[in-house]
Amino acid sequence: MRSRAVTSRTQFEGIHCWPEAPDEVSFLRNPHRHIFEVVAEIEVEHNDRDLEFIMVKHQIDKRLSCELDDHGVWQMGRTSCEDVAEMLLGFLEGKYPNRAIFVSVHEDGENGCTLGNVSQGGMR
Repeated sequence: MRSRAVTSRTQFEGIHCWPEAPDEVSFLRNPHRHIFEVVAEIEVEHNDRDLEFIMVKHQIDKRLSCELDDHGVWQMGRTSCEDVAEMLLGFLEGKYPNRAIFVSVHEDGENGCTLGNVSQGGMR
């Protein structure tokens, strides 16, 4: 059995910190800037654009825009990649119930996380 998903990517600029960072990465305790990349995968039933991925991207961008300041930057405080993924996963689950959804958030194209609701579907 095959699984299918549409993938939408977007990015935003954010400034955050991790006050409890271990000594080895103590620089993370101070506010620092990243370009955060978001990738959302949403299960679909067929190959004929069950969901239009550009429209999904627009929905994610609109949700993220609620967090941005007047300069287009999210002043995130201690918000982590995992927190952003959790927020967007909940948002997308509300829009697309009963589908497997995975959300990845990475900093500067390197490190990040992936959260998903694999129990709801068979994707991955």
